[in-house]
Amino acid sequence: MTLSRRQLIKQFGVSAAAGTIFSPKAFAIAGQFRETDTAESLTMAPALVETLAHIADHVIPRTDTPGARDVLCHHFVVHQLQHVYDKADYNKVEDLLTFLLEVGKDTSSFPQISYDTQRKILVDLEQAASPFSDIHRDTFRLVKSLIVFGYYTSEPGATKELKYLAVPGGFKGSVPLDSVGSAFSSKAYY
Repeated sequence: MTLSRRQLIKQFGVSAAAGTIFSPKAFAIAGQFRETDTAESLTMAPALVETLAHIADHVIPRTDTPGARDVLCHHFVVHQLQHVYDKADYNKVEDLLTFLLEVGKDTSSFPQISYDTQRKILVDLEQAASPFSDIHRDTFRLVKSLIVFGYYTSEPGATKELKYLAVPGGFKGSVPLDSVGSAFSSKAYY
């Protein structure tokens, strides 16, 4: 029996796909999958999401490019916490945001206080100064890392903020050998 080129490629593709699907890594990834029950689904209160939006505005503010709040990083953070992180991490972030709402309660809630006061509260949080704890600071670092990750993987963050150089320093084609010093080849064989 002779195989045509098309049949050979088809059989190779099927065997490669089977090898990928039944690989140990595929089983490990499938084992980490968890289906969320609609009754147990995590939804964050709108006031907490708004507080998260103000935090995102401080982490990456708007300049000549859109800021983290403009690209909706706060929704990205909520999504990641709901679908990627453990429920314990989600609860820590929710507790931190609730605590932030309570910190400014003597005047008004966190989203309503001035930008400078918000910044002062976030600096205190970063330093774990009173009334914040080390747990609050560590949770805040998680939130900041998710905001930065969400921003730089968004289209405006990746295309307007980051600069992509396919060949850093440029391509210099034909250069004289004496300026390079040596050609890196195995001269012993030629």
